[in-house]
Order: sequence, then C-alpha cells, then structure tokens
Amino acid sequence: MPTLGLLHTVRRVVMPLSDLATELIPDIRQLHYLDESVLQDAIATDGLTPDIHRRVTQLVLLAAERCDAVLVTCSSIGPCAELAASLTDKPVLRIDRPMAEEAVSLGQRIAVVATLGTTLAPTADIIERAARDAGRAATVRRHLCEGAFAAASSGNQAEHDRLVLEGLQALLTGPDAAEVIVLAQASMASVAARLGDVTTPILSSPRSGILRAGEVVRHHA
Repeated sequence: MPTLGLLHTVRRVVMPLSDLATELIPDIRQLHYLDESVLQDAIATDGLTPDIHRRVTQLVLLAAERCDAVLVTCSSIGPCAELAASLTDKPVLRIDRPMAEEAVSLGQRIAVVATLGTTLAPTADIIERAARDAGRAATVRRHLCEGAFAAASSGNQAEHDRLVLEGLQALLTGPDAAEVIVLAQASMASVAARLGDVTTPILSSPRSGILRAGEVVRHHA
C-alpha cells in the first residue's frame, strides 16, 4: 500500500492531521513521526541551528526508509526539510508549499499571520519564493500575534483566539488591507472561521498540503 510519512513537531496536531489525511487520501497508509523538542529548541534559539537541521534530517531519512514520500507538517522547520530532501531519493514535501502557490495566484498584497516568530519567517519566505517562481509580483506583510502561542501552550485558548482574531481584523481593514491572508499555523483556522462573511481569501495549509502529498505518493509508489 502506498505510504506517506508525516513529520510533526507538536503533539496536538497529530490526530487532526491524521483524520484529515484519512478523509482526503484514504487509499494511502500513514506513518507519523513526532519530535516536539525540535520546535522547542527552535523557539529557544529563535531560529534553526545546525543541530536542529541535523536532527530534522535524521527524522526525514528515518521516515524515508519506510515511506514513499515524507510530508513535513511544521512550517518552522520547512527549510530543514528542503535540506534533507537533497539527501534522499524519496520526495520530501513542505505542507505549506501548495498554500504559498495558491496565495500568489490570488493577489499581490499578501499578509502572513502567525503566533510564532519561528513560523512567521519561513512561511513568508516560501510565499516570496513561490511568487518569484511563478513570475508574479507580491508584497508580503508579516504579522505576529504576540502572546497567542504562549496563551495556547498554557491552556488559555480563549486568549489565543482573541489575539489571533484581533490580528486578522487589523489586516482586513484600511487602505493597505490584504488581498490574501495566509495562516502560518493551521490552529488559527477555527478562529478565522469566526470572522463571518469575509470576501478576502484566508488560506490554511493542511488540506492543500495533504492533497498534494497524496498526488506525489501515488506517482512515486
């Protein structure tokens, strides 16, 4: 049976992404790999150190031994995934790449919203790269919802949601309002749904990323 390896850095996303993959690509077996210390260390060092690159590469290569493709579900370590891809003949995918391609196809003023600085930069970078690859003009605005990640980590989901909602509303108004909003973390999607009847596209990575991974697995199996 074709097999997709999913590499995670946060425990709470494993089951939602597994359920979504079961819904979208039921013909593909899933193997999940989790190392929460990778993201914790990236936050502590405010970036990706050589040691983090090494550890992510080891995880990717481990998954590649048993899977037809590997999907890295954490945008914070996306650059590590790209480095690891050069060391295996199995496809190594970033879950946020299809979202980035869709964003640049929908507008030029793109806002990226994140609750973690370590996720904000890689997501904005991949959107800018997708725009260059497509030959499209794009201005990427970066917005960090300060305190939201800490609130969620401590169990205060209501405060997390309030801070994210404030950030989204600020990006939807004014003369420089975003034409497209990209959620750097899928956990913000439920908050975005509370905005109601908003015409501005608000994109999240899991659905498009998993669908793309399914196509790749079927091709390489």
